[in-house]
Amino acid sequence: MVRLSKVIKKSVADRLIDIAVQKKGSSPDSALALFIDYCLKAFDVSHTLKTDDYLSWVESVVKTDEDYKDIMIEWLTKVNESLANNKPYDFFGTTYEELFQSRGKATTLGQFFTPINVAQLMASLSYDLDVAEEIVRVYDCCSGSGRLLLGHVYMRLNDKETANKHKYFYVADDIDLISCKMSALNLMVHSCYGCVCCRDVLLNDAPHTVYLVNEVQVPYQSMVMSVRCITGDEAASWWNNGGIYKMEQAYNLALSKRNEI
Repeated sequence: MVRLSKVIKKSVADRLIDIAVQKKGSSPDSALALFIDYCLKAFDVSHTLKTDDYLSWVESVVKTDEDYKDIMIEWLTKVNESLANNKPYDFFGTTYEELFQSRGKATTLGQFFTPINVAQLMASLSYDLDVAEEIVRVYDCCSGSGRLLLGHVYMRLNDKETANKHKYFYVADDIDLISCKMSALNLMVHSCYGCVCCRDVLLNDAPHTVYLVNEVQVPYQSMVMSVRCITGDEAASWWNNGGIYKMEQAYNLALSKRNEI
């Protein structure tokens, strides 16, 4: 009888399903959403701004739910290792595809995520080397997990001489809330500054939920990462009062102040 010498490690998707069903009493469809909300809590700006020791706050969140600890560490580690090789890593999009592409949600919402290599190719075709503005807005109207925006990050990482001449402000829209959450976390962990709006772009309506990404890095550069979530009337008011424009202007002002120091 032949025995396996190593235990085959379950995929992230399978582990999330196990936690959701066996420990949370939830359905498999909620597996990724529960983990994403856990990550958003760890990097919630309301705590990163108020806590003297940022790492202590993250550690306290980790301790509230040990089931997700190893997976969150795996996410951060994989992204860090990939960035060391000048490549972004779409942890959430990859897991989402494994969980949902065969479960019908793709056809229900018309969701078919762009393959990573195609996203990088599309980004390379639209990557303008002759932009005059110091701040360049990068926009995706149907962001999914933010893969096309990560394609732009890939171009930046591999063209540092040109990329360093500009600062980039990332804006994403999507009608699906979990996609918006994935985009926000992906932008955050790749040190991008911007916002993600959950809204119907075809109707051009105001968002019901907005995620402000890495605002703690403005006006001063910081290693701290953050996401702020605003919802309902507050999100609509933010939108109707030029929230995107004001964020971009704040970024521009921050860069001016940095240059003066």
